[in-house]
Amino acid sequence: MKAFTFQTPTNIRFGAGASSKIGELLKGYKAAHVLLVTDEKVWAAGLTRNAEAAIALAGIALTVFDGVLADAPSHVIEAAAEICRERGVDTVVAIGGGSALDTAKLVAYLAKTPDKLDDIYGIDLATGDRLPLLLVPTTAGTGSEVTPVSIVKTLNNEKKAVISPLL
Repeated sequence: MKAFTFQTPTNIRFGAGASSKIGELLKGYKAAHVLLVTDEKVWAAGLTRNAEAAIALAGIALTVFDGVLADAPSHVIEAAAEICRERGVDTVVAIGGGSALDTAKLVAYLAKTPDKLDDIYGIDLATGDRLPLLLVPTTAGTGSEVTPVSIVKTLNNEKKAVISPLL
């Protein structure tokens, strides 16, 4: 048998109302300011309300970024990472489908490192650190919440991947 490495996230919580526990989880990370990454439709449908209420109840500052687009465009990821840096965000939470989760994984990484997105496409090129990250999938199928991969659509309409255990 050929040798390989299998990695998984350290924590998976499952159950109805799990997003209402986000405030408690964030306290464990000593979060002071959270960026909530989602898309307009998920936000408008109210799927982030329980999490937003839990974050407010925990006394944690919140910035909502609802600009996620399908296939995680690079300019959207870079804009959200810039918001993190400008506002002093120290933790990233994503609620949505695969594009929101892929966006958040890269935002948490790019906001903490000097790396540029164009420089980390490929395998194990993202080697810095990242902000704490909580992912809340609203759809089944992409598996983004349990993979070390983010798929990005570049400005040239190419799909590229960032693959790193940091994600």
